[in-house]
Amino acid sequence: MVSVDKAVLLVQLITFLLAVPMVWILFLKPLLRTLTNREKYITDTLDKVEKDRDEMQKMKEEYEIKMREMHLNASAALEKAVAEGERSRHEIIETAKEEGHKLIVEAKKEIESEKVKAIEDVRGTIVEIAVMAAEKIVKASMSKKAQTEIVQDAIENIGKN
Repeated sequence: MVSVDKAVLLVQLITFLLAVPMVWILFLKPLLRTLTNREKYITDTLDKVEKDRDEMQKMKEEYEIKMREMHLNASAALEKAVAEGERSRHEIIETAKEEGHKLIVEAKKEIESEKVKAIEDVRGTIVEIAVMAAEKIVKASMSKKAQTEIVQDAIENIGKN
């Protein structure tokens, strides 16, 4: 049968009672401290990741809002520029029409002035010719036939002058 030696059992019991606190102090306590620190590090890291994710989401939303605002501002600026260009185009067209109308009016006035001047020149020439013809008639005091010839001659001179 199995025999139990009490001396060996006592030495083993004392060794066990001495070894457990030593193992606890030397190995298990630092291991538990390391595991606790590791758990705390992982928890802190997860919290930081969650915080960073929330912050990134917030930044993304702000970015999207700013992009929408920039798009709206760009659209408004483009519409304003188009409207300004259209307004300028209408102003230029109206100015050109007014200037064209003024030029036409001035040209008509100048034509009318030249026409009046030409008519006065023609009248002056006719008066001179009539005076010359009258002088010839008076000087010649001739017959009806001679007077008719003189008038015909004067009319021919009008065509030449």
